Amino acid sequence: MQGTIPAPAKGRTRLLITDDIIDQLGHDDELELLGSTIALERYRDVVIRLRDAGWRRILVVTDHGFIHWPGSDEKRATPPIAGPVYRSRRVLAYPASIDLPGPYALSLGGQLKILPARGASCWSAYGGLGYFHGGASLQEWVIPCIKIEWPQTAQPVNVIIQPLEHVLSVRPRVIVHVERESMFIEDALPRHIEIVIRHGSERRILFRSAQTEITPSQDQVAISLRMTPGADAPWDTPLQIEVRDALTEEVLTTTDSVLRARLDEW
Repeated sequence: MQGTIPAPAKGRTRLLITDDIIDQLGHDDELELLGSTIALERYRDVVIRLRDAGWRRILVVTDHGFIHWPGSDEKRATPPIAGPVYRSRRVLAYPASIDLPGPYALSLGGQLKILPARGASCWSAYGGLGYFHGGASLQEWVIPCIKIEWPQTAQPVNVIIQPLEHVLSVRPRVIVHVERESMFIEDALPRHIEIVIRHGSERRILFRSAQTEITPSQDQVAISLRMTPGADAPWDTPLQIEVRDALTEEVLTTTDSVLRARLDEW
């Protein structure tokens, strides 16, 4: 998902986001090979961005799933009665006056009886896809729904840096302490942060950490940094350690330090 997620506001109390990555991977026969990790990480990132934008209740719903079987043979079923007025791969439609064997549903207005194919079978075969959404199957009738909700007053955790008088290594570690405004963990939200160490006067970034998730259940976290390519500074250079929100790049807190490692010897 690209772009900025708008925050809730007057006249904007709902936000609809759609995505078809799982459908695309399934149709291209990549889902079985690659697994669902790509899609799940994508959706996790979206949920985090929605939460940080102020959306405190998120509902995740899906389209139906599909049944997969080895090989390419279609499981074609024979219609129980000839002469449907409408047919598709998954359903047959008959006039309401005709008696049908097995379960059926009525169309709007009750003029037609709708007969679904059972399980992974279908009324019309084409393509040899090796998978099918199903007719009267569980994943065709039951739609999963995930509800994610936080307290309306919940805010991301704050952090403070444990004082670090000297940076003694080209792979320094910075310890941050987690601050919560409430004694209850449920009243705070996780936050993704990154740490940079800058040249005190020139503001060049000499060290940088990977993005790290800070959760309300943690008290303190030690985060390792790596020297940036081409970084160079002499012994006793004044430094500034900076903690930033990884999503908004907001500077959360800073502290001063002094370089006591030789970068040019690394």
